[in-house]
Amino acid sequence: MQESYLKNEIFGISGKPKRTNKSFFEILDEYIESSKAIRANRTIVCYGTFKNFLMDFEKDTKYKVNLHSINFKFFDNLRTYAFIKRKAKDNYFAKIISNLKASLTWCQKRGYTKDLTYKDFKAVEREKDVIYLTLEELMLLLNFNSILSRRTGRETFFVLCVLPACAFQISIT
Repeated sequence: MQESYLKNEIFGISGKPKRTNKSFFEILDEYIESSKAIRANRTIVCYGTFKNFLMDFEKDTKYKVNLHSINFKFFDNLRTYAFIKRKAKDNYFAKIISNLKASLTWCQKRGYTKDLTYKDFKAVEREKDVIYLTLEELMLLLNFNSILSRRTGRETFFVLCVLPACAFQISIT
């Protein structure tokens, strides 16, 4: 394809982004819909949660979210809203920013916006504490098999919930 054809398709004759009457959230719905073919179902659910977060932000702060209002003032307001009002953790906010950047990159590639300010948005993701049982601790719990059979249902439920990710099956006899 010729470069001039591509520029015209993306930016129109004037070289400016295409005009659209769609709201930011309508464009976001388009992004989510187009992602369904290439993303896991759980990712699509996360995109919906991300959209709801932005809609709550707009409603609670009265900050109109659109492609032209996503700038550093928006970022500062969103960060304040996330940490102060919503009591979000670092990793949740980092995921919000990651989803925002992905959706805005999609918008930019389709000619909805030319503004690349969003690429400078930064959110730190913290390393999670992984808690697990050692093999010795796991074997100690498994050796309590006969004791478990004499426990109440509530006590057994508690012990079994301690090992939800465990690949071993505990059979209570």
